Amino acid sequence: MSRHSTARSGCSTIRRCAWLTLLMVTPAFAGTLPFDCASLEAVVAEAPTRFNRITGVTISQESEVELAASLGVPVAEVDRDYARRVSSSDTPMPGAKRCEVLDAWHGDADARISEIAHVCHYPGVSRLSADFTARLAECLARQPDPDADGNSVTFDIDTVASGEGYGHTQVIAEAQPVDGLRIAVVQTICEVRRLGGCDE
Repeated sequence: MSRHSTARSGCSTIRRCAWLTLLMVTPAFAGTLPFDCASLEAVVAEAPTRFNRITGVTISQESEVELAASLGVPVAEVDRDYARRVSSSDTPMPGAKRCEVLDAWHGDADARISEIAHVCHYPGVSRLSADFTARLAECLARQPDPDADGNSVTFDIDTVASGEGYGHTQVIAEAQPVDGLRIAVVQTICEVRRLGGCDE
């Protein structure tokens, strides 16, 4: 296997955008970090296992039939193989109000894409300061993406690819005035069904 930065992203159809809402991560950050670095590193280490060892009981789940009903469209208009499951996390993070594991996947004739995320919610942070981003970068030993701002920042951790698809790990932090801070460790997996199915 070779490592590269190629990843299939975006949503080419309206119906595909629906499952991408899986991952979006509450007054401005100040003082100590709202997360524990060692705990975050431990969760990142579990990403290649799809967080199986730290996933608890299922809280809710949605099928393609339920997705179509929520969007008010026929089932034929949503991607096949769609499913979304929310589970509890067996690894509470210090300072987090709650943590959960979100698992969503969908497929078409070209590929099957899974997005699994360990997500923790922190109250009291509505904006990401430069200090927060710098200290998160130090914890992860990675540089943030160039589009980082006061609302969100993404760190690319690893990409492993082959002719059969790819696995891509990221850490995403997002802060909003109402919802607060969300830190997500995301594992995206693309499995090829047709040649070139996992290309951008």
